Amino acid sequence: MEYQGASVPKKVSKLGAAGKPGAGGFLAADPAAEREALTASSHHEERAQLMVLKAKQDNGSRG
Repeated sequence: MEYQGASVPKKVSKLGAAGKPGAGGFLAADPAAEREALTASSHHEERAQLMVLKAKQDNGSRG
């Protein structure tokens, strides 16, 4: 397989862009019910923010 030119992290701080950490504390994860509630809330907030952005973009393109 040929090298595709992607950068290889040389420090641990560069690995932070790999993804979102799991919910919970360092030693124990959140209970399943709390994790599901947090996930649902996060998705709801994200949808609301996307709706506001879309409304602003629609209004801006008309005038």
